[in-house]
Amino acid sequence: MKFTISPWFSRLVIGMLLAFQTIEMQGAEARPYVVLYSNENYSGASHRMTPGESLEDVDTLDSILWPAGSAKVGSIEIQGDLVVEFWDAKVFQGNSVSFSQSHPSFDPIYPSNQNWKGRVASVRVYPAQPPASTATPPKANAPAAQTPVRPGPPAGEVRIYADAGFSGDFLTYNRPANEQNLNYVSQSRSGWNDRISSIYIRGDYSVVLFQDANFKGDALRIDESVSNLRDLRRRDPARRNWNDAVSSFEILGKNEESRFAERNQRYAGTLYEDANFQGEYFTLYDGQEIRNLKDEGWNDKVSSIMVERGYKVILWKDSDFRGESITIDLHQPSMHSFPGRWNDQASSLRVVREK
Repeated sequence: MKFTISPWFSRLVIGMLLAFQTIEMQGAEARPYVVLYSNENYSGASHRMTPGESLEDVDTLDSILWPAGSAKVGSIEIQGDLVVEFWDAKVFQGNSVSFSQSHPSFDPIYPSNQNWKGRVASVRVYPAQPPASTATPPKANAPAAQTPVRPGPPAGEVRIYADAGFSGDFLTYNRPANEQNLNYVSQSRSGWNDRISSIYIRGDYSVVLFQDANFKGDALRIDESVSNLRDLRRRDPARRNWNDAVSSFEILGKNEESRFAERNQRYAGTLYEDANFQGEYFTLYDGQEIRNLKDEGWNDKVSSIMVERGYKVILWKDSDFRGESITIDLHQPSMHSFPGRWNDQASSLRVVREK
């Protein structure tokens, strides 16, 4: 007897295998990883990679997992202290670009400002930090150092851009800063009030935006690069417009609290009513607990979810954190990918920041 495996069944099996990669065992240690997505905005098919892994030819991705004829990378998510390097030719040849932050699209990529959309042909992932020093340790009888070491500024860089897509005029910061009135910026002859349209963040920095001068008015904190501030509407509980609407900002370390924002809520993710991050949405914040999603009008409605780097979202099928649960720590364009029927099934949730 001849058996034929349908493409639908193959996609289901592969989706279940990918889902098992994301379901975290209780008490397991978080490990850094990278997720390649076939489409922009962390959607479409996905392929997970860990430090040390490489792809000599992106076209070799499973034709069932990756859309046929479009084996290119549309967006990439980086979880942990990793560097990802792209080449525009197979076997790590040709032009290359490397970065350490998630990118929802590749047109263009900072710092090269080149358009990499549809160009990625090979990929390599490796740790961002060099190996520990092998220098000879001090002798046992050597006196302990008495001079305290003062910590320097956080590692990394922030760039503030006048146009979307990390383009146009920009300001560069490589240490904490407070810009209380964007009509007057020390490193620019022209004013920056209501001009900011994208923000690039590398390393251990966060940016708190304020809609009024002197750190007044509505505030919103971002911990990752944003290629278009119009997208911040989905992170804001009041769904305000932030594009060309910033009058002051604060740059600080990721682990620091704002000196000026009264409600310094950290964005952690977004629930979506439809697959591929479409339809109505609900914003999640650091430490948020919802015992019954029915109270928010979201019981049995979650079909896709975005999870910010450094966070986990735990979903339960019953209210009061009861019943079957699942832990998600990366963007999921479809809850159908998980075994156990999770589409439109979540009734309570908890947001946890990774230590």
